[in-house]
Amino acid sequence: TKKNRVYVANSSPNLSRGTVSVISGFKNKVIATLTVGGRPSDLKVNSKSHRVYVTNSSGDSVSVIRS
Repeated sequence: TKKNRVYVANSSPNLSRGTVSVISGFKNKVIATLTVGGRPSDLKVNSKSHRVYVTNSSGDSVSVIRS
């Protein structure tokens, strides 16, 4: 089955962690909220590896989500 998902970076006043909301494109509802590093600022999807890369600006790190 095809996955129609939208990933949204959510920043927080807490500098040490942020979240990414996973939204079903079919139902337009949040289906998961994932904790990532501090102040997530950008998302990139690799459709071949099925991974989402999230840059975390306050932690100088990258979180990797398996989609």
